[in-house]
Amino acid sequence: MACPSLTALPRECGAAGVLGGMDLVYAMAWNDAQNIGATDLIYAVTPTGTVSDIGVKTTKMFVKIDQNPGVAGMSEALTADRTKGQAYFTQTVTLVNSDLSTANRKWITDTMLQPIIVIGRTRNKKYFVAGLDGQLMMATADGGTGIADADLNGHTITYTGSEAEPMRLVDPAIIPDLLLPAP
Repeated sequence: MACPSLTALPRECGAAGVLGGMDLVYAMAWNDAQNIGATDLIYAVTPTGTVSDIGVKTTKMFVKIDQNPGVAGMSEALTADRTKGQAYFTQTVTLVNSDLSTANRKWITDTMLQPIIVIGRTRNKKYFVAGLDGQLMMATADGGTGIADADLNGHTITYTGSEAEPMRLVDPAIIPDLLLPAP
C-alpha cells in the first residue's frame, strides 16, 4: 500500500479553551453489538472516519455510567515497530466508581472478564468511542475504603485494549438511538 500524501493541519480556533476529561460516559458489552447489514463490522464510518452507526442488538443498548466531575477519561498511545511495519494504538478508559456499593461491585464483576465498548463525551461536547474491535477489557480495579477523609472510598477502574486506528469521533446525532432510556 502506498503512503498517502499529507494535508495541512490547521490549529483549532479556540484551542486554548479545550478542556480535558469526560462529562458523560456510556458503555455496552461488546457481545451486545451486531454487524451492520451484510458487513462484518459492528460500526460504519463516514469518509472522514467519524462513526456514523453502531450496530446494537434489538433489546440491548448503551447504559449511562455516572461519574463524578473530573474523574473519567480516555487516552491512547501509539506503538510502532518500523522493522515489522506494524503499528497499533493502546486505548485506555479510566472510570472512578465512588462508594463501595453493591451496584459498583456488580459493575466490576459484570465487566471484569468481557470486552466492552465505551462512548465518552468530552467536556467540549465531542463524543469518542473505544473498544469497537472487541479488545477493550478491564485491566485493573484498584480501590478500598481509604484512610483519610479525602481518600477515595470506591474503585478506580482501568480498561485497556489494542486497536488498529486512533479512537474515533462519533456523530452526536446517533447517540440518542444507542442509549437505554433513563429509568
